[in-house]
Amino acid sequence: MAVAGGRIRALDEIPARRGRVVDLRGATVLPGFHDAHNHMIGFGMSLGEVDIGSPPVGSLDELYDAIARRAETAAPGEWVIGSGYDQNKLGGHPHRDGLDRAAPGAGSGCGTPPGTCAW
Repeated sequence: MAVAGGRIRALDEIPARRGRVVDLRGATVLPGFHDAHNHMIGFGMSLGEVDIGSPPVGSLDELYDAIARRAETAAPGEWVIGSGYDQNKLGGHPHRDGLDRAAPGAGSGCGTPPGTCAW
C-alpha cells in the first residue's frame, strides 16, 4: 500500500518513489467508516418552515415575530412551523401562549435541531 499526503494512493501496483510504502503482509485494508446517511425528507420539509435558528433569531420575542410574519401569509387554518431554535440561546422554550398570539387562528409549532424537542 502506498501512502502520500495522509491518503492511500495505491494498493497493488506501487508507483516508484510515490509516498511511503507499507507492507500489510496480507492484511485487509478498509476505508474509514463514515456515517453518510441523510434525512432528505426532513430537509425538504424544513425548506418550507420558518428559520428560527440563532442567528437569525436571538430571543423568544424575535421567534414569535418570525412566526407572526409567516402567519400573515398563511392560508386560514394552515400550520406555521418553525425549526432550528436553541432554547439555550433564547433563554427558554417557546410557550403555547406566545405561539397562539403570534399565529391566531392557525396551528403553530417549533422544533429544535435535530428534532429532539417540539412545541
